[in-house]
Amino acid sequence: MTMSRKLVAAVLRRDGGRCVIAGPLCLERVSNIHSKLAAAIIETTPKKLTTVLRGLTLNQGLVDRRAAMQSTQSCEVAGCERPYRAKGLCNMHWQRRAKSGSTADPVPRPTECSVPDCQTKPFGRGFCLKHYARWYRHGSPLHVDREYRQSRGECTADGCSNIDSGPHGYCQKHHTRITRHGDALFVGKPKVRIGEENSSWTGVNASYAAVHQRLRVQRGSARNYACTDCNGTALHWSYDHADKNSRESEYGVYSCDLSHYVPRCVRCHKRFDMEFRAVAK
Repeated sequence: MTMSRKLVAAVLRRDGGRCVIAGPLCLERVSNIHSKLAAAIIETTPKKLTTVLRGLTLNQGLVDRRAAMQSTQSCEVAGCERPYRAKGLCNMHWQRRAKSGSTADPVPRPTECSVPDCQTKPFGRGFCLKHYARWYRHGSPLHVDREYRQSRGECTADGCSNIDSGPHGYCQKHHTRITRHGDALFVGKPKVRIGEENSSWTGVNASYAAVHQRLRVQRGSARNYACTDCNGTALHWSYDHADKNSRESEYGVYSCDLSHYVPRCVRCHKRFDMEFRAVAK
């Protein structure tokens, strides 16, 4: 007989030679009860082994009594036929009482904010997010710092049908006028800075394109004039090549003095430039 069987035999003699859990005790039956218990029996002492077996006996008796009650009793809550679990309650009502302290059916969660005329989904404490934030900050869900418009309307300026851009009642254009000039109907003249007043003015160092831009601004389009050579409708401003301070560019020779330009049609302009180049060679 091994050491573990000797320990088992010693326990059997102390308990009257029988075990209420597994009947005639042996190592194989104990291992079927719990695999870890078999390993503990091999390493334990007779005193510890007795304590372990007695604990198993008490636990098994409690399990048997609970199983018997579950098979014969039902939940004490009226109308509930679920099997008994503990303290006269089924599993559902037992957990419900453990969490809320009552077996009554839980109150259904609201689907709308508790504030009158607010149908928004609730966020916390029965309030929607907006009213919850008011309650959290100010102590009342009905606290309002200022009145908000329910909808937008038309601009209040005379003759304007645009949608207003804020509680001031004006569209963006008229609101900007009030902010800048104090009058929603103010119409200022555009400030066109010509010549030396313009920040981009280059003076005598103007480029070819800048000179022709000056011609269009100061003298107008060449279409408004007759061609100097054929008296037809002019299309271009032609340089007369008479300025001693002429400048070179990728488009040809030009002058910053606008008095050296005359209106010409396309054919006369091209013929004049070709003749001048032929003479210059």
